Amino acid sequence: MENSAVSGDPGVCRVCGKTYGKGDLVDVGDGFFCMECLNSSFDTGKKSRTNLAESNQGIDGQGYAAGWLFFFLICGPIALSFLGLPNYAWGFLGMVHEMGHFIAMLSDIVLPGNNWFLVVLAGSLFEWFVPFASFLLFYADERFFIVGCVFLAFTGSALIDSGGYMASAQHPTGYGFINNKPVTTGNHDWFLIFSMLGVLEYSNDFSSGFFAMGHAVEYLGFYAALLGLFGLRQKHPNSTVFIYASVVSLVHASAVSQYGVAMILLFFSVLAFLFKEIVERL
Repeated sequence: MENSAVSGDPGVCRVCGKTYGKGDLVDVGDGFFCMECLNSSFDTGKKSRTNLAESNQGIDGQGYAAGWLFFFLICGPIALSFLGLPNYAWGFLGMVHEMGHFIAMLSDIVLPGNNWFLVVLAGSLFEWFVPFASFLLFYADERFFIVGCVFLAFTGSALIDSGGYMASAQHPTGYGFINNKPVTTGNHDWFLIFSMLGVLEYSNDFSSGFFAMGHAVEYLGFYAALLGLFGLRQKHPNSTVFIYASVVSLVHASAVSQYGVAMILLFFSVLAFLFKEIVERL
């Protein structure tokens, strides 16, 4: 009787209950499967994995479209600054700068001693720290790699902005970002900082250094985000994306005769390559 055997008997398939010769059954540890039922189980698992992959592909597609939108709305205008147009990111960074002064002034109420130097320096510190901390936060999450790269480009913009501020330290000009009052030696952050440190005469050297570093970081973040959007991150680890971004940035800097920036980018590319080699060997 083909179907009368009790399921679990050595000659019976535990799924369909049919009897088979022991050579036609497969022991899976908690019973026997006939080949027909076993293949059916594999087909079900394959369909489940296929459906899951299709579902994830839909999610990735939505994220990809959102990445493009974020890139062109936020980082796209930074590209216009490569053509000599104003970098709109400086307006946002200006607000972050003033927030740094405000937070430092509030902290001065509870901190002991004279914290005047910290209050003056806090504006630029926040302008650099906030976008760079955002880069570190988002870079660690594979889903937000492109967002992290955009914040890295913002970090470069902040360094460039500070370089411009330093350039006017010896001869303060312009107007305040919030109060619109004339900038003088009494309220120019970097005049006060450099004067207190006794390095005011080297303000132009500091300015040039910040300009070069800022452009290198801005290019690196921008091109890493762009390469990520074109799918390079799906095929390579983040460190490899930054190696490619360093090379593209180096070509850009060389093309516009920014040789100091190109040297910094060459250094970045070597660091990224060494980091990749170390990670792969761990």
